[in-house]
Amino acid sequence: MKADEPRQNRIPFMMSDSELEAVDNWRFANKIGTRAEAIRRLCQIGLRFDAATEQVVATGSALANKVELFAIAVRDQNRSLPLEPDAIVAVGDIATLAYDLIDALAYIDLQQSHLKDATIALEETLRRAEITFQAYREDGTI
Repeated sequence: MKADEPRQNRIPFMMSDSELEAVDNWRFANKIGTRAEAIRRLCQIGLRFDAATEQVVATGSALANKVELFAIAVRDQNRSLPLEPDAIVAVGDIATLAYDLIDALAYIDLQQSHLKDATIALEETLRRAEITFQAYREDGTI
């Protein structure tokens, strides 16, 4: 996707009232001039999000595993020694951050699921629009 790439492909498709309202709400909130530009940008966002999500989840999961292993190692190493209060707080903070990260990753996963559902719905809408367009072309309406 290049910003200066010419836009030469037209894709006529139908949207439900709620889909169109959601696009318009997003468009106005982000000060986008046209629906077409809003839909282009939403598609670009979706593609970038989908491409990045796997890496974010993998990195976050690896980090969460390392934090858990660190907490276990600290606990095992210091079973016989009393922990300093600052060390206890630090381990607790790390655990809290790890769980916050896990929550964030779960949220990203949920959003990716919603995005996949929206993509499937959009593909179905485009398929129906193509069938309708072909029917109009065959009966001479277009």
